[in-house]
Amino acid sequence: MKNKHRGELLLLLTSFIWGFAFIAQKLGSDYIEPFTFNFFRNLTAGIFLLAYSFFKKNKPRKKVDSITKTATIRGGIATGLVMAVAVSFQQTGVYFTTSGKAGFITSLYVVIVPIFAIFMGKKVSKKTAISIILALVGLYLLTVRVDDGFSINKGDILIFVGSLFFAFHILFIDKFSIRADSVKMSMIQFFVASLVSLLLMILFEKPNFDLLMKGMLAILYLGIFSSGLGYTLQIVAQKDTDPTIASLILSLESVFAAFFGFLFLKERPVDREIIGGIIMFIAIILSQIPEQKIKKFLKK
Repeated sequence: MKNKHRGELLLLLTSFIWGFAFIAQKLGSDYIEPFTFNFFRNLTAGIFLLAYSFFKKNKPRKKVDSITKTATIRGGIATGLVMAVAVSFQQTGVYFTTSGKAGFITSLYVVIVPIFAIFMGKKVSKKTAISIILALVGLYLLTVRVDDGFSINKGDILIFVGSLFFAFHILFIDKFSIRADSVKMSMIQFFVASLVSLLLMILFEKPNFDLLMKGMLAILYLGIFSSGLGYTLQIVAQKDTDPTIASLILSLESVFAAFFGFLFLKERPVDREIIGGIIMFIAIILSQIPEQKIKKFLKK
């Protein structure tokens, strides 16, 4: 099998794993409070990557300079702090909404990043502006309940706030990953996020061992497969895949989340929500296609 096709299949598997993660989060939220859940989830992911780094030592290593070490540590701390906030909002919100809606709203971070660029004084292309407008229309249709006085589900709001922090998370990764050791930075990130969640757990929650055991499968799935394995697969796959194709395949995460929610949790979105989800997915896809490729396609 050619490396290109192998990379695309691995990315499809990654989006599959991440899509199912919303089901695990939803099921876990029935038993475990959000900060407790995130503490064990991030701790599991950190331990998984620590083990991965340990076994990776058997391979020849390049000399690591002090700048790389500094970037790795600083990047891990910065991304870990932002991730802790993002997953706190996300895990709290998923209890009050469906896994499918959580998947689509979370995926909005792809569109939110360019919005942040506007406030940083950067110019935004017409394509990006259209993506933002479509995303807002889709979000409105997906979340606003016109039959209930134009109300919005509390969970949807929390998930959206979480997606804002996931957008910050992307920007932090972009800032530090150039010089950092990506696997070690991610490992530090998960340990930092677990420490923040531990502090919040001690302050606001009272973990129950019996309930923790009932939700342990969800924690292990998110820690090992979604965070540890999913992250590793993404790194391996993107080496052989065009970045645009990679981002488009990973966008299927939201579609898988909706499909699995329908299949396993019997979630039944109304027509308005389905249309909103489709529009949001189009916005996400459009935001990731380079403008040059769109112009080239239209000229055909």
